[in-house]
Amino acid sequence: MENGIFTWTVGTGLRYINTDITFIVIDSLNALAKSIVTINYCGCEEPGQCSSITSNSNSTDNVKKASCNCPEYATGLYCELIQNTCPNITCYQNDLCNATAYRLSDSWPCAPCPNGRRQVMTPKQQTCEGKLEDSVNVKCNSSQWDISMDIDLLKTSYPGIRPHDIYLGESQCHGKLEGSILKFNYNISSCKTTKMTSGITHIFSNKLFYVIFDPVIPFLIRRHIWTFAVECDVIKGGTGTSHLHHGIETHHATYVEHYNVTVELFSDQHFQHPINGRTGIVHVGEDVYVKVSTTISDWNTKMRLHTCFTRPNSNATSDMDVVLINNGCEVDGNTHIISQSTHETRFVFQDFEYLTNDEGLDIYCNATYCDSKDYSSGCVQTCHQGPSLVG
Repeated sequence: MENGIFTWTVGTGLRYINTDITFIVIDSLNALAKSIVTINYCGCEEPGQCSSITSNSNSTDNVKKASCNCPEYATGLYCELIQNTCPNITCYQNDLCNATAYRLSDSWPCAPCPNGRRQVMTPKQQTCEGKLEDSVNVKCNSSQWDISMDIDLLKTSYPGIRPHDIYLGESQCHGKLEGSILKFNYNISSCKTTKMTSGITHIFSNKLFYVIFDPVIPFLIRRHIWTFAVECDVIKGGTGTSHLHHGIETHHATYVEHYNVTVELFSDQHFQHPINGRTGIVHVGEDVYVKVSTTISDWNTKMRLHTCFTRPNSNATSDMDVVLINNGCEVDGNTHIISQSTHETRFVFQDFEYLTNDEGLDIYCNATYCDSKDYSSGCVQTCHQGPSLVG
């Protein structure tokens, strides 16, 4: 105690010991008063793992130790033990199994599959399937693409694949199915093909993509399975040759701050792993966990989340808006509110892609600010189907 300020650095030491803090005050007449402080302690490995509702078995009347919501890779009272499941699983690369090193990877406890291979995980085995290149044949000349795909071979890696969900460059350029072979025969300058010249060579570039569109909103992509880049090099006055580049492109999300509202994105349900702009990668169809909070520290003011919507980029107009939450209500069928408090709302939505922009999407959220004692309809954290106050 110094100058009336009590400081105590706890760390992990309070996990397995019991202690009480009692303040005793004696005045000039030797009258004595004491107060026992109740301690709420979060001892989990990550702060986001701590429960604000339940306490663990090490708690006492005066020390409430939060129970921990452990991720799949951890166990123990405080999620401090990394589970070593390597003896119970067969990895694609048997010598690359490490429960600690790969604990944040979708391949845990195995190393990720080599580039170009599709990963399938079961409780007992990791499989890295036949490459996409094996099923694609690319040819071209100075006037036409001649691309063919073996659908039977593709189905060994993508059992539910549908030929009409594969496109060249844009959704209008479908392939024509002949037996089990899907063919793309289009003018070399069509289907959003780009062209550049290097010396005496014309370079034409495009991409095949396998996506699932939203059944109601035609310009939304709900799942982006893979993208296959193709390139055609045509030498001026000579013979045309072609080669291809394969990449499974990924989709990402960004966040935007508006009107003293902070929007944070996470890749997991425990809100432990943030998605930080372009450094965080999210695949189309995966869940994105969103935390909307206020930076106001005044607890006499509360925030009611009113609206959240997406746009393909900051220059897009409102006709491209996809509303996730409106007037406190879930609007999109793939959006679900998880929890709400006076200063924070958490929800999850399924990532999607705009047909006009595969670089990501922006998320905007608006909120109403009210006095904490205001329980009018526009200030209560509930869904209102009718018109309400927008802040």
